[in-house]
Amino acid sequence: MKYMMKAVVCSAVLLFLTGCSGSLYPVFIDEKVGYINKKGEEVVSPLFDKGDHFSEGLAIVSLNEKLGYINSRGELAIDHQFDQASPFHEGLALVVVDEKVGYINTRGEYIVEPVYIRGGNFSEGRASVRTEDEKTYLIDKKGRQIKEISFEYLGEFHDGLALIIRNGLCGFIDKNGEVAIEPQFEYAGSFSNGLALIVQDGKGGYLDRKGTVRIEPRFFYSGDFSDDRALFVDEEKAGFIDLKGNVAIPAQYAFAGSFSEGLAKVQVGEKMGFIDNKGEMVIPADFEYGEDFHEGLAMMVRDGAIVYIDRKGRIVWSGGTEDKEGE
Repeated sequence: MKYMMKAVVCSAVLLFLTGCSGSLYPVFIDEKVGYINKKGEEVVSPLFDKGDHFSEGLAIVSLNEKLGYINSRGELAIDHQFDQASPFHEGLALVVVDEKVGYINTRGEYIVEPVYIRGGNFSEGRASVRTEDEKTYLIDKKGRQIKEISFEYLGEFHDGLALIIRNGLCGFIDKNGEVAIEPQFEYAGSFSNGLALIVQDGKGGYLDRKGTVRIEPRFFYSGDFSDDRALFVDEEKAGFIDLKGNVAIPAQYAFAGSFSEGLAKVQVGEKMGFIDNKGEMVIPADFEYGEDFHEGLAMMVRDGAIVYIDRKGRIVWSGGTEDKEGE
């Protein structure tokens, strides 16, 4: 539990600005959000109340409590008109207007009119929506209802399968809405690298897309695979296993994140740095906490100041102190 609490705190600290999934990165200056490039140069002036990461060339920005989207030149591509909005996935974004969910394309045109009371992001051409009469459907990118589904939870599709929860147990469905792996697990993750985390009798293991267990459940805590590595915890120390379940990096860290772009965030003592998939410390543990690498940069906190670093650990941008940024 101590380990999991550390993970939650470190993930939440920088929630107001997330690492960029495009080539621009959000920064907070004088109580406004702008964007820098990979060199740390200001590209979009700090004009917005809030700003999200770029996704498919557009970023959500907030002004006067309404959400819209800007392009990488800082131009308003889709007007501020939404009460809630999500990043673009596969050319579509979930938006909320007057408490109704719909989906727009990158030109701001409605592909699915806002008629639903809930919805999820598109993944592999599918999304789940819930109607006013409390029915849940799997829809395609044209808004066509493929199948009514009756699960307590439906996750995003990865490797052709999506996590479901039925009667408190986890399983998986295919893109037609048919059950591919019967709900039988206490917990399950998403498929990645051909494997998905499952939990049985409180222990984590992994199965393949056919439902065959490939790594027997034996871990007190473990995570989804990323870059051929999955986090595991042994005696409150974090390490990583490979796709065969062998220990690739021994459990030795007070905290560790998933691998992203070949690097994983780890805590040594009271500070954080980054290791490669062989366990070599490639960026020294000089930071209080931070985010994963995205498109070559990672947002971190060093000596109370929010900074962006490159893959060599060099600071390319430095902002104010953490307390000032969070005001």
